[in-house]
Amino acid sequence: MGSFFSLLSNVVQEVLGQSSEKVFEDNNLEINLENAAKRLESINENIYPEYARNPQEFLRKTGALWFVRKDLEAARFYMTEGNEGYGDWSRIRGGNCLAVDDPKFWGIKVLFEATEAKVQEMETAKGYLFAGVQNNTILFKNAKTNELLSAEESSEI
Repeated sequence: MGSFFSLLSNVVQEVLGQSSEKVFEDNNLEINLENAAKRLESINENIYPEYARNPQEFLRKTGALWFVRKDLEAARFYMTEGNEGYGDWSRIRGGNCLAVDDPKFWGIKVLFEATEAKVQEMETAKGYLFAGVQNNTILFKNAKTNELLSAEESSEI
């Protein structure tokens, strides 16, 4: 996973203008990338290692998976200019990096996909599936019954 963070660091440095080539005129996209990277870093460097050390203990925590999914969906929010995911519109800046086909963004796209796989692994281990974000509310469904949980029930996953 270290190579992902190295690649992401290079992407962020280049986008932030720390390379010899300045790609963007303003910092809107850079802000979104930085915010997305922080959310993904939190999952990969703190949350997932805790889960991997003792999955049963981690999954017993009330609301733990909701918070993990919230971080992932917040990263998605920043990466899609607020078109998808969970987030506060007052914090969004222009620049949809998932829609940009530039190779400079492939690192964060790959990191996002790898992180999403980890989050799905944790959700499946507890018996739930991510159902989506509706009205800025993260919802889950029961993996066995396919029953959609309420917002309150989802927040306790």
